[in-house]
Amino acid sequence: MIAAPESCPCCGSTRLSKLGEDVTETLELIPRQWKVIQMVRESSRAASAR
Repeated sequence: MIAAPESCPCCGSTRLSKLGEDVTETLELIPRQWKVIQMVRESSRAASAR
């Protein structure tokens, strides 16, 4: 999992609320088996931005 930012890059607020997340999955072929690698990146916004 990739760490979410701790402050808003636009206004600098540290009061963030979660908006959702983007998930990326990659399949790797390993002889006779499959492995799923999942990357999750949280998206957030300043709590005062409504």
